[in-house]
Amino acid sequence: MTGTRDSADSPAPALPPDAVRQLLVRVLERPAPEGARLVVRGWLDQLREAMTRWEARGSADALHDVRVAVRRLRAVQAALAPLLTGSTPGRVRRALRRVARATGALRTLHVQRAWLRAEVEGLAPPVRLEAEALVAALDEAVPRARRRAARALSRAQEALAGWEERLDTMPVRLRVGRPTIGAPYARALSMAIAAERERLAEALDTLANGAGTEPPLATEHALRVLFKGQRALLAAAATADRAVAGWHEAATRGQELLGAVRDAALLARRARAAGADGVAAALDAVARAHRDAFAMGFVERRGEVLAAFDGAVAWLRGAAPPVTPAGVPVEVERKYLLHALPPDAAAVPPAHITQGWLPGTALRERLRRTVRPDGTEALTRTVKLGPAAARLEVEEAVEGGLFDALWALTAAARVAKRRHTVVTDGVAWEVDDFADRTLVLAEVECEGEEAVPSPPAWLAPYIDRDVTAEPEFTNAALARPAQPPPAC
Repeated sequence: MTGTRDSADSPAPALPPDAVRQLLVRVLERPAPEGARLVVRGWLDQLREAMTRWEARGSADALHDVRVAVRRLRAVQAALAPLLTGSTPGRVRRALRRVARATGALRTLHVQRAWLRAEVEGLAPPVRLEAEALVAALDEAVPRARRRAARALSRAQEALAGWEERLDTMPVRLRVGRPTIGAPYARALSMAIAAERERLAEALDTLANGAGTEPPLATEHALRVLFKGQRALLAAAATADRAVAGWHEAATRGQELLGAVRDAALLARRARAAGADGVAAALDAVARAHRDAFAMGFVERRGEVLAAFDGAVAWLRGAAPPVTPAGVPVEVERKYLLHALPPDAAAVPPAHITQGWLPGTALRERLRRTVRPDGTEALTRTVKLGPAAARLEVEEAVEGGLFDALWALTAAARVAKRRHTVVTDGVAWEVDDFADRTLVLAEVECEGEEAVPSPPAWLAPYIDRDVTAEPEFTNAALARPAQPPPAC
């Protein structure tokens, strides 16, 4: 799975679907190229299973599952293409594109026919006749669309044959004389998601600035496609954390609302072309209702939408650290001394962190209590070894009773601070404003020792210097004895 196979070797059997599902449980922690291949394998397995069901029964549910799997495959391939180099032949990409188009056309007909049949009884008599005529026209179009979809799926079966084997191998690059530190899939996923932030913000602003006028359909379509892509990328990790789940749910809701607008607009266009102006007017009202719902939930609350987006990106970036070839987590970071708290950081609600160190010399274990802005709490214990720029880090959650028992032993070395996390261009910058002294530090985790992001414009003017290599600025060195409670 984690090496390349020589062409002279006999073909290795494809990884069984059950094995793929087991590996996907912890996909965020896998090396990024392996994680991307695992996710593609997972959707490929689901696509082939859905294709088999559709060929056997031709049900709407099977068609839906085919479309979902194809959408996710195409989204992951497009967003994570550098991690999948050489694994996806051109004929596979073309086949998936043909399937997406053919099944999309069939799905549109199904949706339009279902809407008309559900609403026809509630329409005025003249409009009802228009709707019934449209239903008849759609009934005639469905068999042709079904045949096109069947042809696309049949051709796809041939293209997909053997793709599993290519996905089950990957190249591994080793640097001579130095340990290889690999970024996990969680980091790669966070970067792929964050790449869409500017487009998301611009599209929401465009709709907001056009309030009171007919929203541009091109912007709505671009947003719907963006939401689809975000959902597809996050599908394998949607239950990993509440931040990720929150953004996945928001993207789902956004796609559904804009999809309803599009479905109504397409059917209204068909109705007008058929001279069914009464049906078209009813559909225009449906489109307006869903557009208004999207405006209230997303455009007017775009600050909250972007905060949910940033929360998912930040959690994914911190979900799994880079690792050595032996799988040992590594923390690669840069730390900067600031002369003040930047306004952009101060505007972000902070997490309140208290941490203390158990007695020790060569080995010092850290306990941390983090109270997030939403009031939830996390308790962890951590051991770090090595130089500050790139050190081994082992961390795990700890149960409350054990934490409290160990916390009493940290009285000689504690720190309290407010952490403001600002995500810029997919990079999470953590700004710590210490509660017991005048000190502000900014930290950023890096993909490797040679991959240091440049400080963003909002932070750069506040930096005094890089203090990564200055041991006196480590949290352990900054720790102080706990202050006794004030006398009554």
